[in-house]
Amino acid sequence: MTTTLKVFAGTYNCNQRAADKLDLTNWTNHQIEHDNIDIYIWSFQELTTVTNVPVQNPPPPVDLTNFPIWNDGTLDYINQQRKNSKVVKLWDGQLGGTMFASYIREGFKNQLHNIQAMAVECSRSKTTIKGAICLRFDYNGTSFVFASAHLTADQEGDNYELRIRDYNYVSQTKFKDGATFGDHDFICWTGDLNFRVNADRHLIAQLSEEKKYEEILQHDQLRIAQLGKKAFVDYHEAPVTFPPTYKYIRGTNQFCLTEPPEKRSPAYTDRVLYKINSNKVHVTVDEYSMGALLASDHKPVNALLTVSIKGN
Repeated sequence: MTTTLKVFAGTYNCNQRAADKLDLTNWTNHQIEHDNIDIYIWSFQELTTVTNVPVQNPPPPVDLTNFPIWNDGTLDYINQQRKNSKVVKLWDGQLGGTMFASYIREGFKNQLHNIQAMAVECSRSKTTIKGAICLRFDYNGTSFVFASAHLTADQEGDNYELRIRDYNYVSQTKFKDGATFGDHDFICWTGDLNFRVNADRHLIAQLSEEKKYEEILQHDQLRIAQLGKKAFVDYHEAPVTFPPTYKYIRGTNQFCLTEPPEKRSPAYTDRVLYKINSNKVHVTVDEYSMGALLASDHKPVNALLTVSIKGN
């Protein structure tokens, strides 16, 4: 017997935009049948700035004003899309300006077992804490784990290698019961992974205008890391049919091409990737798209996954 779990995984770097007037109308594809979805996993980054993190020990309190507003607003938005059933909060957590928010179909939580969470700090800067918030659970004899991540930023210097370091550190970190993050039947990363594109910014913009996304991705650092077996080895990503998700002029769908090119060329910084470590698990990607929100210099990315589990 085969059972399925419908998972919606999304990521959005909010660029510290105020969340008091949420308009999420263009967040997801309106053709999606939300009533079929069992679990939503959302990764938010830059909900706030963490000031002078390395200077003060312990660091100053994080301004959490935006966290419940985005969390509750997203939950309300999802339930507005659902006609026959509702979702409730499963678990949420925070690391610096990054939040993990998860919602589950009402009445379904009692089918999950061994629910655990952890925050993994990789590094600190003057304005943020980089790392991941992780959630794991067992369903139908199968282990699932999700990461809401914000990895080392910028393109210059050794930052590419630092992103690889962040990935490996999170993957090797253990939950309280000793289970390593990377040791689960199904693994999913959502977030601003910050991998850049090794190409001229104007060429990237031109290829994007021509919808030659695969040509851009030939220079994508994450793909390069996979080919070099440095990070995200054996992870899958659905075909990318949308332009780079960063960096936009806020309030528009136009790339920002005026800031220092070594830091902020257009790139696919925002991703959803998954890995299967069990032959009893099969995944179908039903949707992989970029949302059309305008408030940030990033665009949201959404994936709808059908995870099929073969019974014993």
